[in-house]
Amino acid sequence: MKKLGIISFIIFLSGLLFASIGYKLLVPESDIIFSHQFHVEEQELECENCHIDIAESEFSSDKNMPTMDECAACHDIEDDDLCGSCHKNTDEPMAIPDPDREIIFSHKLHLELNTECAFCHADVASSEKPSEKFMPTKPLCFSCHDDKKAIKKCEACHSSGISVSDIHPSGWENIHGTEASLRE
Repeated sequence: MKKLGIISFIIFLSGLLFASIGYKLLVPESDIIFSHQFHVEEQELECENCHIDIAESEFSSDKNMPTMDECAACHDIEDDDLCGSCHKNTDEPMAIPDPDREIIFSHKLHLELNTECAFCHADVASSEKPSEKFMPTKPLCFSCHDDKKAIKKCEACHSSGISVSDIHPSGWENIHGTEASLRE
């Protein structure tokens, strides 16, 4: 019986690991140099100053990053000698690519519910560079999506085509019953 408990625990941990790395929201690769700390804490800008369309964004694949024209509201983008203040590669500056995300998410809906940006993007205001660590995680989403405050169904966030097997470790069907009975 003890061996079965250890095996179940190992499978449970592997499931947590799989779930934590399987659907991580990534920040698209780019050559942009950007400090939220400077813009938010020192310049006292609000998120919407740069992410101007965020309140109307209904899809996770929306590009909610500021364009070069939006940056031009505060920065001199005409001076080629200043490209290095925003771009790592001044010979071939690259814009931030569109995100490739399958998750279903509406900034518009969450903002209409008065969700603060910092709730989902904790500590981003003090960040020196873009990073995945400022993107929301599944456990954070579940803090509201608990079937009390908000719906907690796979299809609420995951596009069609995802199955339970996609988010569980291999062989989970064979031990599910045993693992569930050990928890009672």
